[in-house]
Amino acid sequence: MDNKIINVYSDESNHLRDPHYEGSMVIGSVWIDKTKVMQVSDSIRKVKEYHGLSRSSEIKWTKISAGNRGFYEDLVRLFFETADLNFRAVIVPKSKLDHEAYHQTDDEFYYKTQFIMIANIVANHSPNKFHIYIDYKDNWSHYRSKKLEEYLSKKGDFTECEFKAQPVRSDESELIQLADVLVGATSYRSNYYDQAPLDRPKKIIVDLIEDLAMQRLNQSSPKKSEKINTFVLWELGA
Repeated sequence: MDNKIINVYSDESNHLRDPHYEGSMVIGSVWIDKTKVMQVSDSIRKVKEYHGLSRSSEIKWTKISAGNRGFYEDLVRLFFETADLNFRAVIVPKSKLDHEAYHQTDDEFYYKTQFIMIANIVANHSPNKFHIYIDYKDNWSHYRSKKLEEYLSKKGDFTECEFKAQPVRSDESELIQLADVLVGATSYRSNYYDQAPLDRPKKIIVDLIEDLAMQRLNQSSPKKSEKINTFVLWELGA
């Protein structure tokens, strides 16, 4: 059995829990071989320094502006130039959500969506160990991490895999921060890209990602795509 450990850094769009928001939600993750985490994290810190930022400054999609656009462009290029550093996202049109029809709670839907997201990663790298790091949101993050770990471990398709899940604060992980940027770009493409007023710096970052990926972020990509893999969930029963 292959004992490789793959680290998965997961984030979600801000609208996942907003009952009044009718756009698309996004759960996404950056994933990489554990042995390369320190090297990639240091490379991100060096890009920060090159642009005059503190090594400890936090990267966030919401921070993108005309003044720091160059940094985020270089961050995106670093992502594409780094072998084995990948992004997977599931996009859910919220108008199609019907928890009552599917006999599920909001939390159960979250675990199901995480399963759909990680299933694609597991399919190409099983059997392996997967360490999942969830962006810390609140005191429930520890509970949700353990429930996610239990949920994935019980799935029939994953019987030969080992899962560990835990929350991590975004200011402590460059890769959680990178996940925030890529999830934010996917959400922006799915919800705001064609709407006014236009946030030009964010649009430029989305365009750069799509140009380098040679695909649109708001459309499903081929199943075997790894660098950028997006999936639009149209039917929850699928």
